[in-house]
Amino acid sequence: TPIYLGRRFAPFGDMKRLFNTGGPGYTLNKAALKSLVKALPLCSANQITSTEDLNIADCLRKHAGVYPYDTRDEKNGQRFMHWKTEMHLTYEPPGHYTNPKKEIDWYQIYAVDKIIEGYDQFATHSIALHYIEPDVMRWMHALLYGYCDGLVT
Repeated sequence: TPIYLGRRFAPFGDMKRLFNTGGPGYTLNKAALKSLVKALPLCSANQITSTEDLNIADCLRKHAGVYPYDTRDEKNGQRFMHWKTEMHLTYEPPGHYTNPKKEIDWYQIYAVDKIIEGYDQFATHSIALHYIEPDVMRWMHALLYGYCDGLVT
């Protein structure tokens, strides 16, 4: 069975075009990769674009019947994080009490799942974090796996 894992987005809320964002990366098992290799000649394989993640999803869906899988944990924490950790922690969605007049932004429009604020948005068993510096990766590992006695969060 082909499996296509990652952080699901929908361009402009179009649920028929679900894709896994390429920011933190996405994961294909062997069956999904074989399906993609067979489908690529039927897709825009030679197209130069910055939206390879959307193109891969379109190709898998249209020519192999493979769709992004929901990778959230049982508490709805994301396993694939699209931004730097601090950006996730400081993101203020439109209508947030600190900026109530902020208009809807791309993140809210593309998000398939409810946007969770604070540390709860991170799955305990995260898979990929985008734009992570080595020191931050060590800090996140310590935080997620309980190696920071007395750490204030």
